[in-house]
Amino acid sequence: MKKMVFRDESSETIHSFTWENDKELYHIGEPYTYEIPKLYTNFLEATDDSIDFYKPINDGEDFEIKYCQNPLIDFLGIYNPNELLNQVLGEVFPFFNDMGFIDLARKVYLTGETVNYTLYFFEDDYLQKTFFGKLVNSDNYIFNMIRKDDNFDLTYTGEYDMFYLSETPMVVIQDGIFVRCNQAYADLSGYSVQQILGREFIFNGTYSEDTPDFFVPYQKTINNELPAFSEIVRITHRLGGYKWFKLLAIRVSYRDRPAVQCICSDITDLKIKVDEAKKLQENIEKIQNISKVVFASFERGKGFSWTSEVNEIFEYHNLDTNTSKELPLLHLVDSEQKDKLFDSIKKAIIDRCPEIDATIKVNSNLGNEKYISTYTKFYYDDEGLHHAYGFMQDVTEAKLYDIKLKDILNQLEVAVKDKEILVKEVHHRVKNNLQIILSLMNIDARFNKDHPEKTISATINRINSMALIHDQIYTSNDLKSVDMKNYIQDEIISLFNLYNVENIKFNGDLDSVILDIDKSIPIGLIINEIVHNIIKYAFPNGEYGNLFVSLKEGQDDDCVLKLFDDGVGMPDDVDVYNSSSLGMIVINNLVRQIEGQLIKLDDISGTGFEIRFKI
Repeated sequence: MKKMVFRDESSETIHSFTWENDKELYHIGEPYTYEIPKLYTNFLEATDDSIDFYKPINDGEDFEIKYCQNPLIDFLGIYNPNELLNQVLGEVFPFFNDMGFIDLARKVYLTGETVNYTLYFFEDDYLQKTFFGKLVNSDNYIFNMIRKDDNFDLTYTGEYDMFYLSETPMVVIQDGIFVRCNQAYADLSGYSVQQILGREFIFNGTYSEDTPDFFVPYQKTINNELPAFSEIVRITHRLGGYKWFKLLAIRVSYRDRPAVQCICSDITDLKIKVDEAKKLQENIEKIQNISKVVFASFERGKGFSWTSEVNEIFEYHNLDTNTSKELPLLHLVDSEQKDKLFDSIKKAIIDRCPEIDATIKVNSNLGNEKYISTYTKFYYDDEGLHHAYGFMQDVTEAKLYDIKLKDILNQLEVAVKDKEILVKEVHHRVKNNLQIILSLMNIDARFNKDHPEKTISATINRINSMALIHDQIYTSNDLKSVDMKNYIQDEIISLFNLYNVENIKFNGDLDSVILDIDKSIPIGLIINEIVHNIIKYAFPNGEYGNLFVSLKEGQDDDCVLKLFDDGVGMPDDVDVYNSSSLGMIVINNLVRQIEGQLIKLDDISGTGFEIRFKI
């Protein structure tokens, strides 16, 4: 199944057309002779642009095709554009009338205006091509100028754009249509980037119930009434259901027209916890409404009485509900709260407190822990307390739900704070890592002006080293630090595999030293540079030898890293601290970054370095 979506930019009208058989799309008749005005002949033949040339007929009722260099006709199954010459546009392509293209061309012919349009071509629900077109009136002839949108790419291969490389889900919406989408957003939606681009935002954008909440501020932002807005919406997932997103939407320009870029934060887990909390609160209210209630009373000279529900609440078999004795329930009160309860009773008797409203913890007659909500009203005369009445209600389940609710809310608060810290930490890491890569690339570029491939190769090698650091971090519990023992082993094995090293034996003496990312990234790059040079220079002609790596944690947060070999060594006249060598410049810069000290080891047969730094 193929589909074409046509958008008239002047009226913001959208039409679509679907088909299966290309041959049913067009009807090519017998051509007849027509000579293109000489004014345009040389221009049409000389230009490299994709241009169609139309002659209006019947005062713009339709148009004859006089020149055709349209790049989209092969998508319609026509591979020889000359077949279309001298044909009537609306007769060759009847669906052009249904899509409004003929009407748009007529408008340009009658008014002299220039209008823009966009064409999206889909096949089996996947976006294949996107074209931007312009209809121009020149001396009552119509020029259809078409260009493929190369930036409306399906994979963005080789495009080092942080929008597409970002792990934060992002989209750009223009006229209610997805015009940019990164892989992070696609992954969360269950669709591919190719399936999303060119579709209306409601296709996998806001859940239907949330659509008004999004499009009102969206339209205000497009109209420049709002610089940005934040909204919580649901997006539909390809496999069903939806995810909750908090969107930060800002006004941007795309193709010189206003659009909105949405930066998405997945809050689905947090929303689920909030919903759970709401359900718990509803359950609490239900439980409170249906729980048994005991009515109790006291009258001077007569004692206490209460309704029969007391047996169920306090788990008695047949408690006397009318007694002149001291209240037989007081001994059930939890020991921690008994003194507090007696103080309240004394206060009621002595200070003539009008009422007591409290929730007390008790152990039932069978030993089960319960929470009882109580309310008592006191009445006095000249002699003191005359009578009182009150209510008792078992709120154990409600209290337990309340405890659970508070626990969930505490978890939510912690989760939100952790998420905020993590987002800031990720931004910090990305910024620092990009700065490091940029600095190293600049150094490489100066040394390899005539060999840019060397710069690219070195950059890839360093990025792989940094990627190992991040793998270690994201598999750890705190997401902030790295066990350098594991990392060093993995990095050297990775380098040996990369260069197919079989003649060098790795010997490690490594302590389990934990470093944060600001230290671990430069240390990883230093190891990468030194080991790379050892592999390249220490053992010429495939001679066998050893690589020794030591990492030790000393006192006062000192740490010592040693890397050395038993190879041919460095020339005696090489000053490692003021070397013009690219590798040594990189190493010295990285050592300064961690405020460390670089020491060349002279008491070995090969080449070695010691790096001292604070953890």
